[in-house]
Amino acid sequence: MTSAEKFEILSAYLDDEASQAERRLVEQWIECDSLFRQQYQAQLRLKSALRSLPASLFDVAIAAEAYPADTQTDFEQTASEPKHILRKPRRYEARQTFYPHGSSHQR
Repeated sequence: MTSAEKFEILSAYLDDEASQAERRLVEQWIECDSLFRQQYQAQLRLKSALRSLPASLFDVAIAAEAYPADTQTDFEQTASEPKHILRKPRRYEARQTFYPHGSSHQR
């Protein structure tokens, strides 16, 4: 079995999506293969670190899919906030000029 296939099974195991046979296989690899055990522990640390990040750092759709219980209220708050529409200034509106050396302009 390739390392990519092992990693795929490990990912399924960590996400609770592995079959019973795959779970036994991963547990056997963790017990017998020190390199695989290190990879497993690294993936556990990564999963824990990702869960500890605030939901606002994620795209709302991805966060809601990955952590539905944690992000539902953040999503609802974001969806209920008013949308601000930016527009280009009209030609006849006064333009603001920036003077870097003070507020008065000498001609």
